[in-house]
Amino acid sequence: MPNKSRSTTLDARIILLGFGLNVLAFPLFYQTGEILCLLGLSATALLLERHFHRAVMLCGQFLVFYLLAFSGAQIVIRNPASLFGMELTLVGVLGQRVIPVLGYVYILSRISSGEFMSVLLRIKLPKSVAIGIASLFRFIPALGETFVAMRRASLFRGDGFRLQSILLHPARSSQYYLLPFLSRLSRIADDLAAALATRGVGMGGTATCVRDLGAKARDYAAFAVLLWFYGALLLWRYL
Repeated sequence: MPNKSRSTTLDARIILLGFGLNVLAFPLFYQTGEILCLLGLSATALLLERHFHRAVMLCGQFLVFYLLAFSGAQIVIRNPASLFGMELTLVGVLGQRVIPVLGYVYILSRISSGEFMSVLLRIKLPKSVAIGIASLFRFIPALGETFVAMRRASLFRGDGFRLQSILLHPARSSQYYLLPFLSRLSRIADDLAAALATRGVGMGGTATCVRDLGAKARDYAAFAVLLWFYGALLLWRYL
C-alpha cells in the first residue's frame, strides 16, 4: 500500500529548523525591523500550511504588543521614574520577541504525535528526547482547549474570568481557576501518556510511519531561504 502524503506542506524538519533558529535569534535580534522580518517568516510558514486565520491573529498580537511597548516608552519619556511605564514597555518588548516563535509552535502542535515522533527520530534524536518533545507539543493544544473550557464555565457562572477579578480577589480566583486548571492538566498528562503508550512509543523496535516524510524540492528551497535569511540578518546586524 502506498504511503500517505504528510500532513504539512513543508517538511516538519524545516519547520523545526525555523523554530530552533528563531529561538536562537531571541538574544541576537532586538530591533523592530529585525523582529518584523522574523514575524514575516513565521506568518509565511503559517500561510503555506493554510493557517490563514492564525497568521492574521499572529500579526494582530504583534501589533498589540508593539502598541504596549510604544505606550510604555511614551510614559517613561514623560516620567522617567514611572514604574508602570517601565513594566508596560517590558511586557510589550518581550511579547514582540516571543510572537514570531509562536507561529512555528502552532504548526508543530498540529502534527499528529506518531508523525512527529517519526520526524524527530529521522533527525537522529535519542528516543527519550523525542518522546519528551512530542509530548510537549501535543500538550500545547490541550492546554489551550482547557483554558477556553474554563473561561466558558466562568462566564456561565457569571464571574467572567476577568483580569480585574483575579487582581482584586487572588485567593478566590486561585480556588476557582488555578486548582481546577492544575487538576485538569494532570488528567491531560495522563491521557497523553496513555495515548503514546497505546501507539507503542517507548517500546523496543524500529518506529515506522505510514506517511511519506521524504524531502521535496520545495523543502530544499525553504531550507535555502532560511539559511540565506538568517545569514543576511547576521551580516547586516554585526558587520
